Amino acid sequence: MDNKAFARLFGSGPWLADRESCVALQTKLEQMGLEERVPGERDTRRITPLGKELHSDLVMVFLGLWDEHEIPMILEDHGFIDDLEAEHIRFARSGSRSGNRPEEVCA
Repeated sequence: MDNKAFARLFGSGPWLADRESCVALQTKLEQMGLEERVPGERDTRRITPLGKELHSDLVMVFLGLWDEHEIPMILEDHGFIDDLEAEHIRFARSGSRSGNRPEEVCA
């Protein structure tokens, strides 16, 4: 997962995962026991207790699996940014759709 996250963040491709990559990464997370399908729900997944313990939601941020509007909240929840920084990122993203590179949002 570290290599995949590094490639997403610092590689030449877009940060946020495309549909094909999302399916492959979610399958891997499920195989690792970090995420599971919600019984009776179509296309709905949840983090397992092991995933919560290992902060897989944070790993999923760096893999580009979360919707871009949810990322500031997750980073704030984990103490990587404060509420003002989260608001700045949300505002910057809502005002510009120029790209999917994290450095463009935080510049």
